[in-house]
Amino acid sequence: MNEEAQNLVIGGRFRLDAQLGAGGMAQVFRAWDLARNRAVAVKLLKPDIASNEEAVERMRREGEALSRLKHPCIVAIETFGKLPDGRMFLAMELLEGETLGERMRRHTMNPGELAPVVRDVASGLTAAHQAHIVHRDLKPDNIFLCGPGPNQPPAVKILDFGISKIYGYDRLTRTGQILGTPRYMAPEQLSADRSLDGRVDVYAMGVILYEALAGHPPFWGTNPSELVINILHGNSAPLKSYRADLADDIVAVVSRAMARVREARFPNVGALSEAWGAAATAGVAASSQVRDRSQMRTSVLGGVDSDAPPRPLWEQPQDLSPGTFGNSGAPPQSAADQGSDGNDGETRPSFKPLPPTASPAASSSSSVDSSEVLPPHEPLKLPIRTRGLWILAALLIAAASAGVVIAALQFFGGSRS
Repeated sequence: MNEEAQNLVIGGRFRLDAQLGAGGMAQVFRAWDLARNRAVAVKLLKPDIASNEEAVERMRREGEALSRLKHPCIVAIETFGKLPDGRMFLAMELLEGETLGERMRRHTMNPGELAPVVRDVASGLTAAHQAHIVHRDLKPDNIFLCGPGPNQPPAVKILDFGISKIYGYDRLTRTGQILGTPRYMAPEQLSADRSLDGRVDVYAMGVILYEALAGHPPFWGTNPSELVINILHGNSAPLKSYRADLADDIVAVVSRAMARVREARFPNVGALSEAWGAAATAGVAASSQVRDRSQMRTSVLGGVDSDAPPRPLWEQPQDLSPGTFGNSGAPPQSAADQGSDGNDGETRPSFKPLPPTASPAASSSSSVDSSEVLPPHEPLKLPIRTRGLWILAALLIAAASAGVVIAALQFFGGSRS
């Protein structure tokens, strides 16, 4: 923070303190509201941008949009105005916590962990869309995760409506001009389509979910043009190439949200939130069911005898204890090998880029203890009765094979004569 801004009083009310961040057009400061005696955040247009009429108008519209959107999942505005030197400012509530982008850069996330984020973002965006406002720049760094306050659960706040589309206002975007962060922009937004609607925010939410789950963006490019081309053509790696453990329902929700054609997406963010909640809940239930089935009696062929009640471990054949056939192709991986972040005991893939053909086994997990898994070098042992049946079957197959060989020799020998 420069000395000129230090202790500067904005609008005769807000005394600037420390700089919290800066973008291409504005800076954000921690400030003290002298009228209400509390800390706030002040967004101030940069001096060299003050002469840009379009930038000034966009910031004014952001202030008007936030004033219309009184919603707990959208950052609240105190007031906005214009300084004598032409700079616009917005005074907003001061948030404590971190952005979703900061959390995603630390570790990947799971569907259940993302469920409240999807719910709250959808709630805020629904209010915006009903007020005829489309965000158009939804991305992880514009979603703020507030820490829990006194007697309050964690909250999610949507930030930065600076380039939002507000129906009823004169168009500011020039023909062919693209505004937003390309990585999260829908194909029609990249094509400078003038008939944008709330489905561009649905698309951006799908990209955010993909990236939060995979730890990688769905689209890559060595330059901006290549990135845009890949987005327009939908050239993304399958989500399961990074997270083979994800349920099909979760992958389906992300894929539909990211559909290239907007008519194929969810019709609104509310529908996306409902689908995500149902898929995440079903995934948790399925995981619980898998854990319960692992305690059932293992059959001879490695399946589960679901009709028979589970027997105590000491009554089970020790050579066929639960998990005998699990992970038989490779020794069990440690948490470090699978990329566990150590936060909650759940195994998550690391951020190391994986090729699209990564083996699902690299991210699979077993619900049984590794000591119950048969080591690859130890031969499989079967009960005596079952062993005899297998030997008899092998002899019959060998005899049949010998008969086929003899018949073939006789046939070809007869042909020569």
